[in-house]
Amino acid sequence: MQRDYEALQKYQLDPNRSFSLAQYDEVMDRVLRQFLTEHTNSVHEKEVMDNLAQWQEERNLVASGRVKYDGKWMSAAEAQSLIASDQAEQLLQRTRALISQSNFAKRFKRWISWARATGAHHNH
Repeated sequence: MQRDYEALQKYQLDPNRSFSLAQYDEVMDRVLRQFLTEHTNSVHEKEVMDNLAQWQEERNLVASGRVKYDGKWMSAAEAQSLIASDQAEQLLQRTRALISQSNFAKRFKRWISWARATGAHHNH
């Protein structure tokens, strides 16, 4: 029983995002309820039942069209807008990094050319 209880610990609600309905159903049915069925009157029964209630509460929110994104519950449309905005910001940051690397590469090539032209590379 203790090993089964310890195996339950890997099934935690994510504080930052919600899951699909299928994922909630799978954990609730195949993990939490199964533990309660197989280990009636367990010393962990109340804790597992509390976890089951939390999973069910989140599942109900998702079933009603809510999404947890970045730790906040919102409509799916709001989440899509934030996701698109976050993805655009990430793309902008990657683009800036690439431009910066490109400028570095150009400056380095110029330095190599200068070093070769002036013989500076032989001084070391």
